[in-house]
Amino acid sequence: MMRRATLLATVALGLTLGACGGPEKIVVDKYFGAVNQEDSQTLTAFATVAFDKKVDDWKIVQTVSSTEEPAPLPELVKLAKEADNEVSKNQREINFYTNQHPNEVTDVMDLMRGRKPIPARLQGVADTLERYNAKKKELRQALARAKERVDKEKQTVILSVGDVDNLETLTGTMATRQIELLLTIGGEKSPYLMTLRQYKLQAAPGVRSQNRWVVCGLEPKK
Repeated sequence: MMRRATLLATVALGLTLGACGGPEKIVVDKYFGAVNQEDSQTLTAFATVAFDKKVDDWKIVQTVSSTEEPAPLPELVKLAKEADNEVSKNQREINFYTNQHPNEVTDVMDLMRGRKPIPARLQGVADTLERYNAKKKELRQALARAKERVDKEKQTVILSVGDVDNLETLTGTMATRQIELLLTIGGEKSPYLMTLRQYKLQAAPGVRSQNRWVVCGLEPKK
């Protein structure tokens, strides 16, 4: 029983020590060193999040989670293109309807601009235009969100591997680690969670890419 307890304690100590070293420690030390020096140039070279407080001391408590999955950028780009196609399709439908009912659509638009009531004979046209325009707004918002996700992900990927050719089409993996930190700020200790990401992509033959860890999240632990 004593030997088993000793073994468990040794394994636990090994995990704790492992969490305090390796690439995580290098990135964490570099991050808070740059934060304290207000070195935004260094920070923006490997981090997508800033920190506006001076940190007196920092320690890695543990690795909370570690995952690896397919790099999401190609799929996000595909979804953005699909969203763009939906916007174009909806616009073609609007154009077709307008060409089929040119006079009625013109009359409805004039009445709407003048904020005048729509007569019964034009109510069906008005309702159809309203549905098309509501859908246009919805699809454009979805496209904007899709493009925003692509831009955000692309920014993180570039920080990890560099701005290589055909970046949006490269497949590979994305490793994500979340680590718990104990930060001393103004003499008080506070737990934080930092999220790190690293990308390994299949670049063209003969092209070498970086595989740096990127800080893409930092928030107080709840």
